Amino acid sequence: MDIVVTADKGGVGKSLMAAHIAGRLDQLGQPVTLVDLDHRLASSRQLGQAAPHVPLVKVGSSDILADGLCIWDTPAHPDREMRLGMVGGHVIIVTDTDMEGLLAARDLYRTLASVGAQARVLVNNLAPTSGVGPIDDLFSSFEVPCFRTAVRRYACYGRARTEGRLVCDYPYAKADEAWSDIKNVCDELLEMIDA
Repeated sequence: MDIVVTADKGGVGKSLMAAHIAGRLDQLGQPVTLVDLDHRLASSRQLGQAAPHVPLVKVGSSDILADGLCIWDTPAHPDREMRLGMVGGHVIIVTDTDMEGLLAARDLYRTLASVGAQARVLVNNLAPTSGVGPIDDLFSSFEVPCFRTAVRRYACYGRARTEGRLVCDYPYAKADEAWSDIKNVCDELLEMIDA
């Protein structure tokens, strides 16, 4: 089963989310592979030390698990060919909370939906004290499905990115709250796959 993590705007945390989703699914005992298509290899660097038993695959390799979940971390602004390749899997469109990011996510969703892809928007970098009401309202008016869980912005994500770890590796309360968001996203993702 393919899970594509993508965005039409850079810097929204797409690779960070791909690595954390792969790490959480692995923690749940799911056979998972992470395929890093982004030329910066951000998710590979992130996950390399954090979950060394999650295979990291380069494009063209035959190491992809046949019966497991395959997380595809795409480059920002995927081209037409890559977008058409997303049709068979479940697509997570990552966005941040600024209007440019939200509009880019909406437009990418519409493009993917027009070719039959199953996509849902994941809001990342939400201020920890914010509610998701306005975002839900915005996407509702755009008729774009989104995850019920928004991933809140915590400093531990920056530390995890720098150290090549996952936020669950840190023994403090804010890291637990950050990991709770990832757990909830993965629960929703598994519901989406099973539907």
